[in-house]
Amino acid sequence: MQNERLSIYTLGNFKVLNGGDNLTNGKKKMSKRWQLLQYLITFRKRDVAREELIMNLGLNENQDPEGSLSALIYRLRKVLNSSGRNLDFIKTTGTAYTFNTETDYWLDIEKFENHCQQAKEMIEGDFQNAISNFENAIEIYEGEYLEDANSKEWIWSVRNKYRDLLVSTMLELDQYFEKKNSYNKLWQLYNLVQQRINFDERIIKGAIEALIKDERWGMARFKYQEVLSLYQENDLLIPPELKALESKLGNMDDDPESLVEYFQRDNEVEGAFICNDRETFSTIYELEKRRLQRNTSERYLAHLRLTGKLEREKIIMCGDKMLKLLSDQLRSGDVVCRWNSKHFIILMTDVLEGEAERILKRLKNSFMAKFELPEELILEQKGYQL
Repeated sequence: MQNERLSIYTLGNFKVLNGGDNLTNGKKKMSKRWQLLQYLITFRKRDVAREELIMNLGLNENQDPEGSLSALIYRLRKVLNSSGRNLDFIKTTGTAYTFNTETDYWLDIEKFENHCQQAKEMIEGDFQNAISNFENAIEIYEGEYLEDANSKEWIWSVRNKYRDLLVSTMLELDQYFEKKNSYNKLWQLYNLVQQRINFDERIIKGAIEALIKDERWGMARFKYQEVLSLYQENDLLIPPELKALESKLGNMDDDPESLVEYFQRDNEVEGAFICNDRETFSTIYELEKRRLQRNTSERYLAHLRLTGKLEREKIIMCGDKMLKLLSDQLRSGDVVCRWNSKHFIILMTDVLEGEAERILKRLKNSFMAKFELPEELILEQKGYQL
């Protein structure tokens, strides 16, 4: 079983478990000892000369580089065998070392590659299993390869390799979703990949096009505007292929007869109405205020805010979970607008202030209980009766 093995996590947060014990917990994950393991894992398919390790670990500036490397090898072997299983994870071959791939271990990048490869091989013959394998690959890909080792030049090409594998598998699946007209699932996969990879034009373009093909025009416009804002905030030029999407996000259809057919579709749904742009929400809000002048039905406006000492990407991921929760647990007559990455505005109908506050409390408790959220995340709320 995996929890009885040496388990090494390199995608995202670097972590080493042995027999269920976290060997890296509370320790400097970029210490020379762990850098040595990372290097040997990265180039595990070949012997690595002592001179190469001394140079790439920065030991050549030490008074005794050879002795420093020997001490690191000894300490690394000792900590990897802390469970008492006495396995030789680091092999010596002459004046070189290699990670012993014949021992009992689990390595996330090997599992990730395997799932991506199986997904590609199964696309034509077993599409559902191809999707399942890709979802497993996405789950394993928790972030870029050794994301804390940004200053190490030997990391870059390997990091790009795994990133490109995730993207290329997604794009190959896209072609077959096109044949099956299954655009909602396609969007869901693109959205998961986007949460793990920033500023990849191919993924951004594919995600928005999936929404357009699924006729989810409001969400497509919202995501497009969100992307433009991200590029502008980071002082990045907007790629031409993304700018070209703007022409597809104009009017839904210029043919009035097609519009009538669209609005006559069976749109009976459960859950709250998700409004994906501010202008539409503002229009709905003004309409509800006018209705209040003619009837006594109560309306309540609530504001939810995600905050805390978290990176922007993690806030966005938590916000995606919050949007799904609001959509599932609020009533079909309620309106939810994701104002930006961490702010949500909710317009509740036929509800008094006391009941609305109880609903918000229930949503907050459900959000914290249902999802595995960072401890630093804080959910603030306020609202008032219209």
